[in-house]
Amino acid sequence: MCEIMKLGYMREAAGLPALKAQEDALRAAGIESFGEDAPVWLDLNPKRRKKQKGEEKPVPMPELAEAIRAMRQGEGDELVVAGPEILGGSRGEILKVMQAIGDKQGAVFDASVGKAIPWNPEALAVLDFATRGETATRSFAITKARKRRAELGRTGGPKKKIDKETHPKEYAKACPIWLNLDFTAEQAAAQIGVSVSTCYRYLPNREAPIFGRKSKP
Repeated sequence: MCEIMKLGYMREAAGLPALKAQEDALRAAGIESFGEDAPVWLDLNPKRRKKQKGEEKPVPMPELAEAIRAMRQGEGDELVVAGPEILGGSRGEILKVMQAIGDKQGAVFDASVGKAIPWNPEALAVLDFATRGETATRSFAITKARKRRAELGRTGGPKKKIDKETHPKEYAKACPIWLNLDFTAEQAAAQIGVSVSTCYRYLPNREAPIFGRKSKP
């Protein structure tokens, strides 16, 4: 087996470290040469890259594809990057790159942590399993929250106003419903179309007077 070869890759895009910072990170990770013939590939910001003749749509990160193609099959070569964000803007994009490097039996060297990250064929299955669990939990929570909002009469859109000073008509309509003790506070609030806390905040006290004290106006 030959000595492991380090290949550098940098990408220019909004939100990414400056190219000088990326170059410094690659140098610290063992990339020494950045000349014209150096094993370092650079994808410029798409706005700066010229469209190739006959090319309908610019290929995203073409130099990254070339860098992976230059990795030797089965030699354990490493693609050195300043951080995981250099390989893509989403988890899906990064995983595709990792898989392509794994097909070469190589690894990514993350200069931000000083560690080589190899591709494990089982990693995708494990990640998919964890993602499905996370999605199911989130979906259940969202469904439960929507059901609760529906029970309370909160169907989305602009919040209903029942403040006496600014919305006297709505206040006048809401008062009889809120003060009707045949309804629970939740039922009354649902009919009015606001939350229970909003009713308590803007409407008269619906409970019976305590020791002869009058309810608030």
